[in-house]
Order: sequence, then C-alpha cells, then structure tokens
Amino acid sequence: GNHVESLAFGKMMNYKTDDIEEIARKTSIQKTVSGNQRIVVFTQGPQRTIVAYNGKVESHKVPPLDEKRIVDTNGVGDAFVGGFLSHMIKGCDLSTCVQAGHYSAR
Repeated sequence: GNHVESLAFGKMMNYKTDDIEEIARKTSIQKTVSGNQRIVVFTQGPQRTIVAYNGKVESHKVPPLDEKRIVDTNGVGDAFVGGFLSHMIKGCDLSTCVQAGHYSAR
C-alpha cells in the first residue's frame, strides 16, 4: 500500500494531520494544474482502500486473500492501477473501479 507515502505527502503539504482519509479529502479538493478535479486513491495493503473525489471520501474493504496464495507482492500496486483505470475510462463509478483494482491486484 501507499500508507507511508500518503502520510509524507500530508506532511509536505502541511495538512497537520496523520489521518489518511483527511489527507485524501484535502488533496481531492485541489484542482490539477490543468484545472481538472482530482481523484485520490490510497491503497493500504490488506487495509481499506481510501478514495476521495471533490472533497468526499469513501472507504472500500479489501477482499481477504489467504496468505498461502500470495506468491509475490511486486507489481501489486501497478495491477491495482491497471484494473482501476481500465474501468474508469469505460465510465464506471468509483466503487466499481476500486473493485476492479482489487480484483486485478489478487
């Protein structure tokens, strides 16, 4: 997951909190350089995935996976992004995108 990176980002942005959901929320209300709305996704390994958009935060449960089935964790984040984005460009809602990301990361 990117729990550590999200905390470091919050500190760098001077958000004065170590609450991951609040960091995501504050980040999501900032427009991109091109003026677009941000979608913020923080994965946290087996812990809930945090998604924030336009100041609204959602928390998504990660489906359990038997540790015996884990062979290698390299690339899991990239797999999540691939699943998430493939559904986002199809116009799916954020919850469906997260589910696709979780499925792809298995």
